[in-house]
Amino acid sequence: ITGCPSNIIQASSSTCDTFITWIPPVATDNCTDLIIVNSTHNPGDTFSSGTTTVTYTFSDISGNNDTCSFDVIISPIIVANDDTIIINKETGDSLINVVNNNDLLDCTPAVLGTNVTITMVLDPDPEDGISINPITGEVMVASNASLGDYEMIYTLCSVVDPLVCDDAMVIITVNDEIGMPNLALTKTATYIDSNSNNIIDEGDEIEYTFTVENTGNVDITNIILTDPLIGIEVTGNPIDLDVGEIDVNNFVGRYILTEDDLLYGSISNQATVIGQDPNGHDVIDISDDPLDDTDIDLDNDGDFEDETIFIIEQEEIIAYTGITPNGDGVNDEFIIVGIINFPKNTLTIYNRWGVKVFEQEGYGQAGVTLFNGTSRGRQTIQRKEELPVGTYFYVLEYENARGIKKSKAGYLYLNR
Repeated sequence: ITGCPSNIIQASSSTCDTFITWIPPVATDNCTDLIIVNSTHNPGDTFSSGTTTVTYTFSDISGNNDTCSFDVIISPIIVANDDTIIINKETGDSLINVVNNNDLLDCTPAVLGTNVTITMVLDPDPEDGISINPITGEVMVASNASLGDYEMIYTLCSVVDPLVCDDAMVIITVNDEIGMPNLALTKTATYIDSNSNNIIDEGDEIEYTFTVENTGNVDITNIILTDPLIGIEVTGNPIDLDVGEIDVNNFVGRYILTEDDLLYGSISNQATVIGQDPNGHDVIDISDDPLDDTDIDLDNDGDFEDETIFIIEQEEIIAYTGITPNGDGVNDEFIIVGIINFPKNTLTIYNRWGVKVFEQEGYGQAGVTLFNGTSRGRQTIQRKEELPVGTYFYVLEYENARGIKKSKAGYLYLNR
């Protein structure tokens, strides 16, 4: 085996799934047997944080085999989200952990004392009677604390990698009210094919349905809804909700798809409701998508705040893994289903020694010759040479409608 990659170490991407590529190893055989290649992962796969071992296994029909292994190591990512807490002075503590079910480690809920720790709390006035317990994550109120608003910043770090940290602000309102007001807003999207052509195109609509629930223990009045999505039309008058009351019909949003939306491929945003409790204080909640099970509670109020995301396009590229160019009209060419939708592409094919045997820009487009087991393209071993039976490796690089560059790679088996 030659060209077995060394361990790959890379930082996590903001999307938590990190795109990794490498030049695959190759194997030679003293005999002329066909080499069969199996791998646990391929170049172009995405990896989550942590260590993943990639293993290649090479074997021939005589029973000989050999392996090549290396590690892909992705460093962790941590996100500490801000908190807004209303606390009663008579209670004395919030009983709310500012970390759990709110902050994230590698895109999953962080657990204070298990996989994350609070390493520092920045308290502008340590003598004001308001503090955050770094062990429990709870907000504490002393008997001498004054009513009002307080701000603190805490630093959250990974237990495994203490250098991976993030900061979050905690806004604490101390009051003497018995009531605990709260609203819960959900937002769902429904696609409407305005011209009934069974194609998502410009001019079609998205209808947004909003559900508002009073989940606190006091009545809330003058509730209004706003949505920052440019171009959306929201209808609905201000409403009042008694404790436990739910409204599902008053607020409705309609949005017309634009050309930019089609190019971007998705629409994501959140709405906000604002009402007043009996003391005239604002009660605010950001919308949640009930169909999204990520369930991030940004404000620690017991309901979630996941963005509502409407996906416009679903890219699908499927490459068949073998061809039999024997002239029978069946499977004579390397077919990549869906590549016609991505004209900006380049296909490169290598033999088992890493020598380029085929290269073609605009693969799969009208008038372009498909790979049929014959060597052609720039810098190949020899143009128009019929390639031998065996295992080959392909790399497809392409650009989608949003200008994002992607790639797909894998093994191709040639038989006649």
